[in-house]
Parts: sequence; structure tokens; C-alpha cells
Amino acid sequence: MIRTAILLGLTLIGAVAWSWLYGPSLEPQQSELLNHLVTIWAGFTAYTYLAGVLTGNHSQVDRLWSTVPIVYAAYAAWFTGWDPRATLMAGLVGLWGARLTFNFARRGGYSWLPWKGEEDYRWEVLRKIAPLNRPVVWQIFHLLFICVYQMGLILLFTCRSPTPGVRVAEPACSPPSTPYSPSP
Repeated sequence: MIRTAILLGLTLIGAVAWSWLYGPSLEPQQSELLNHLVTIWAGFTAYTYLAGVLTGNHSQVDRLWSTVPIVYAAYAAWFTGWDPRATLMAGLVGLWGARLTFNFARRGGYSWLPWKGEEDYRWEVLRKIAPLNRPVVWQIFHLLFICVYQMGLILLFTCRSPTPGVRVAEPACSPPSTPYSPSP
């Protein structure tokens, strides 16, 4: 189990490193947007960790799973000056997030108070398995896997959509496209 968590973490780090080293260079506007999104990610990650530590409920990421992509996509649309493509993507992400949020709320997943609500049953099971049954190891797992890794995945799968791409030659976080030239 620990090997799996390490493998997942290395995969995430490797994917980001590969993109950074071998992907297309970002334009200044794209870099600025990415920096803003990473700052937002850091805030959400800090919240999920602190709320989990203070409440003992380590399912804080589950509550944000459907709403954080809406924030990222809406911010990217605003940042691009409501570019039609970015705005369309923000709207689609909003509909998708609303559907997920409704289903999660219907099952009792939300409470306005972060210490209320059920914790994912898997965390209880994992806390009983060595070495995660040691408090220090569990807190490291909570910080690195539950908070940093899962919130990072949310940022990356949202960033993969065209929303963060500021209208430049090669959009950030989306595949390169060929320029459109209308026929005469």
C-alpha cells in the first residue's frame, strides 16, 4: 500500500516534470495564470489539511472535489477576459460540478460545519494498517496523499481543459492546435 502511494506520488511529480521540461514553453500570460491557479490550489490544500487535522475528519477533499474545478475554470475564464472558449469551458465545468455536488449532497456528503458529516470509510480502514497506524505516519500520509496529491489531481484535470489557455499561439494545458485559415 505504501508502495502504491509512493508510485502515485512519483507519477504525479513525473508528469508535471515531463510537461515542464519537454512541453511547449508557456507565454507570460499563461505563466501568470498558472501561478494564480497554483496559489488557489495551495489555499485549498492548506484548508483541507488544517480542517482534517482540527476536526479529525480526513474527508475534506471529498467535499471540495466537485466545486474546486468550478473555481479554477471560472477564474481562468475571468482571467482571459471572458474569452468565448474559456467561458464555454467554465460553463460546462460548472454544469458537471453542479451535477456532482447535487449527487454528493443528496447522499449526505455536505455539512456547513466541517467537523460534521461522515468520513470516507477507507480512511478508517487505512488507519488500522501498519505503518499508517502510527499518528506521525498518518499525518504525513494525510498531508501528502490526501491533501497535496488529490488536490493536485483536481488542478491538473481542470488545467487539462482548454480553460487555462490564454489566447496565444500554443494554449497552456491543452494540445497544440493548427491555425485556422479560411479558404479564399
